Amino acid sequence: LRYDDVSIDTAGLVVGAATIIGGLFGTVIGSKIADYAGGFIPGAYFLIPALFQIPGAICLMLTININGYFGLVCVILFIGEICIWAYLAPISAISISSVPPPLRARSCGVQILLQHILGDIISP
Repeated sequence: LRYDDVSIDTAGLVVGAATIIGGLFGTVIGSKIADYAGGFIPGAYFLIPALFQIPGAICLMLTININGYFGLVCVILFIGEICIWAYLAPISAISISSVPPPLRARSCGVQILLQHILGDIISP
């Protein structure tokens, strides 16, 4: 978006909207596909997030390198965000299922805290 003479406000709005909406869709899609594949693929909860990262990384790389096609960049960014966020539900299910039931609520809280400490706090 930075090469297409798009204002910083518009670019921020597009990236923010793609992240929020793509994050919601990606989380649901990752969960549904991992649940479905878990019936016949051993380790599907590990495999599905890994497989979604490949097209996600390619899409996000394309959004940085495509010039002159603002609409196309927005669509590719949205698809990339969906793919990148598809890891969240399967990985959360794995980590929660590895904890004894009486400690699962505390485990969810600690997991979210660590995600924010390791992700949000160190970002600019």
